[in-house]
Amino acid sequence: MTTVLDAYLHRDLSEQLTSLNEELIDAGYEKPLMIIHGTGGMSRLSHTAAVDTYNSGPVAGLLGGAEIAKMYGVENVLVTDVGGTSFDFGVVVDGEASFYDLFPTIERWRVQTPLLEVKTIGAGGGSIARISPTGSRITVGPESAGSMPGPACYGLGGKEPTVTDADLVLGYLNPEYYLGGKKKLDTRRARRAIEDRIAKPLGMSVEEAALAIKRVVDSTMGGEIFKEVVLKGYDPREFVMLAYGGAGATHCCGYAEALDVSRILTFPYSSVFCAFGGSVMDILSVYESSDSFIFYDNLTGSYFDEYDRFNLIVNDMVFLAFRDLKSQGFDIDLADFSLELEMRYGTQFFTENVASPVGMLHGTEDVKAICDRFTEKYKVLYGETSAYPDGGIEVLSMRLKATYPLGHYRFPVHSPDGSDPAGALKGTRSVVWDESGPVSTPIYDAALLGCGAVVGGPAIVEADDTTCVVPGGWSYAVDRFLDGVIEKTK
Repeated sequence: MTTVLDAYLHRDLSEQLTSLNEELIDAGYEKPLMIIHGTGGMSRLSHTAAVDTYNSGPVAGLLGGAEIAKMYGVENVLVTDVGGTSFDFGVVVDGEASFYDLFPTIERWRVQTPLLEVKTIGAGGGSIARISPTGSRITVGPESAGSMPGPACYGLGGKEPTVTDADLVLGYLNPEYYLGGKKKLDTRRARRAIEDRIAKPLGMSVEEAALAIKRVVDSTMGGEIFKEVVLKGYDPREFVMLAYGGAGATHCCGYAEALDVSRILTFPYSSVFCAFGGSVMDILSVYESSDSFIFYDNLTGSYFDEYDRFNLIVNDMVFLAFRDLKSQGFDIDLADFSLELEMRYGTQFFTENVASPVGMLHGTEDVKAICDRFTEKYKVLYGETSAYPDGGIEVLSMRLKATYPLGHYRFPVHSPDGSDPAGALKGTRSVVWDESGPVSTPIYDAALLGCGAVVGGPAIVEADDTTCVVPGGWSYAVDRFLDGVIEKTK
C-alpha cells in the first residue's frame, strides 16, 4: 500500500515542486530546493519520495520545538499548534523528538514509512460548536467551517458558531485588529450565530455560551495532550509548553490548566513556527530493516551471538546512506550516523524506540549494553518494577539515521531595556473571563513590550498575527530571545 500511495501522489507533487524549483532559479535563487520529510529531516527534491512528505509541516513544528528546548536548556517540551481546523501536538523528551509512528495511517491506509509522531485532532479556530444529539451539552469539532465560508464573524456566509466567534464575543479578539487590522471581524454576526445555535436552545446568555465553547475546546485539547503524555510514561507537570499557530497563544492557558503546566512559551513568529522548524532541520536520510533478533533468550539464558548477521544489515544501510549523501553532493566525512532499535520484552505487542549505544556488535558486552539501555528506558517510562528481562528481549526492527548538519540561524540574546510596560498599553476592553461577567482589561501591543517587560493577568497582548490571552493568576514576560513567557503565579 505504501508503494501505491506514493505512486498516486508522486506525479502531482513532482510537477508542482519542479515548477517551483524552476521559478526560484529564474528569480535568482542559487541554493538547492530542500523538501521537508515527516521523518524529521529534509533532502533535495530528487531524493524525496512523495509519501515521505506526509504530515511534514507539523513535524517541522516538532523539530522547531526541539531546537527551542536546546536554546532554553530544558529537556522536556510539549509542542502545541492551534490552527484554523486542527490542533497538532507532540512530545520532546531529553531535548529530542524521538517518538516514531512505525506504521502510520494515511487516510485509512496503513503504510510502512516511519514518521515522527505528531497527533492531530479536529479542534481549532474554525471548529464548529453544536449541541449534542441529546440536547444536554455543547460539542466542538471535529467539523470545521474552514476558510470559506469560515467563522460567522468573517462575514462570508458562515452561519455556524465557531471557536473564533466565541473568542470574539468574549473580547479576546479585537474586531478592528484581526491580522494586524487587515481583516475586520463582525461581532454582531458572531453573537447571532452563538445565540441562535447554542444560547437560546440551552437557555443561556450569549456570553455564557461563548465561555462554554471556549472551555469545551480547551478541555478537549488538554485532555488529549494529557492522555498522550501519560501513556508515554511521563508527568505533564514536568514539561514546558510551547504554544504556536494563530490561536495557540489565545487558548494555551486554558488547555495548560488541564495539565497543571505552569510555564508556556509563545513566539513573535507563532503563525509561521513550523516554517521556523523547517529552517533548523538538517539533511536526514532514514533507512530501516525489518529483520528481527532475540537479543536475550529467556528459555536458554543466552545472549544473541550472530554478530556478523547484525553487522551486515547495518553495513548495508550505511552503504545506502553513503551513496545517497554523495549523490546529493555532501561530504560523507561530515555526516553523523546513529542506530535506533525497536525493542520489546518477550511477546509484548508494543515496542520502545531505543538509541543503540553501539553501531556494530563485537561481543556479548555490546549486546548486553543494548539490553541494559532498553531496560533503563523501560524503567523510566513505566516504573522501576516494570522491567521484565526474564521474559526475553527482542529487537523487532533497526533504523539507521544519516544526518548531514547544515548551518542554522541563531537568535540574538537581548538584555532588559528597562522600558515601562505602560508604554505598550493600547487601552482597555471588556473581556469575559468567567461567570462574573465582563471585566475592563488592559490591552498591550506586543511589538512595544521590550525585553524584561512583565505584565500581570488578566491582560491581552496583541500582535499582528496572534493574540495572547493572559488570565488572572498568570503573568506574561518578554525574555532574552524576545519570546513571550507565560507563567502561573498562583
